Parts: sequence; structure tokens; C-alpha cells
Amino acid sequence: LGLADGSAASSILAGNFAGAVNALVLSPLAAVKYMSWGERRGSVVAAATATYERGGLPAFFVRFQAPVCRDMTFGAHFALLRSNVRRVLYHTADCETPFACFVADAIASGCAAIASSPFNYARQRQFAYHANDHIAVPSIVESLSYFMKQLAKRDTLFRRLKYAQTRLMIGWGTLR
Repeated sequence: LGLADGSAASSILAGNFAGAVNALVLSPLAAVKYMSWGERRGSVVAAATATYERGGLPAFFVRFQAPVCRDMTFGAHFALLRSNVRRVLYHTADCETPFACFVADAIASGCAAIASSPFNYARQRQFAYHANDHIAVPSIVESLSYFMKQLAKRDTLFRRLKYAQTRLMIGWGTLR
């Protein structure tokens, strides 16, 4: 593509690609995990079998758009921020110690987790609908519109921030 190695564009593209592949591989497994929670027998095998019987292989990818967007957003932000945070903190893209790399990478991954959290919110709302339900699964746009409407109902900045923090699950999971 003619991109310079280490350029912002190549970092973003590499992060997007890694995120997309990750989501495409892991989303069907996550779908089965969520569906197993709703199965009477509760096993992953029973959920996978029931899912396949309901719709074949496409049924495993019904709710994969939000995870793909989430993982692509995370990958792009992390890849771009990682080298930039290192440059800001240490004035070089290389770290002198493993701990220095850890600190820079933790900052980059925390920021990337926050940037991708709206898509994780949409994913959680989509997975809340069981495959047997005859209710349409909300789209990413519908989920985020709902979030914004609920956010606007909060009367103070503190309550809005608290609502966003809890719904977007920004906290210990982000830190982890």
C-alpha cells in the first residue's frame, strides 16, 4: 500500500486488521457462551447445537458487527497510541526497561478500551436478546441512540458521568 513502516496510517490499519480477525474468530465463541447461559441444560455444547439447529453457521454470526467494530476500534487506538505514549513519556519509541514498556502499553490499552467501550455497550445489549426471542436485536446505532437518550435524562454532570461509566463499563475491567 506504500505506507511507511511505523507510520500512523500503518499502525491504524494493522490495529484494524488485528481487531477484525480477533472479532471474527472469537465472536462465534462468545455467542455460544452467552447462549449457554440461557439454555436449560446450560452447557456450551447444548448451546452450540441449538444455535446450529436454529440457523446453521450464519446463526453464529448474527451479532458480530458490534464486536468487530469494538475490536477494530481497540486495535487501531492501541496500535496508534502505543508508540505515541512511549514517545511522550520516554522521548523514543523504545523502552529502557520492561516496566517502562508496561506503563506505556497500559496507558495505551486503557485509552483504547475507553474508545471502544461504546461498541462493547452495543454488544452487551445485543447479546441480552436470546436467539429464541422474537424481538428484533437492536443495531449498534439503536443501542447507542438509546444510551444517549438515557444519558440526556441525567440532570447533573456527575450523574451523566456516573451513568456513562457504569453503562460503558469503564472501571476495573478497563484497568485490568
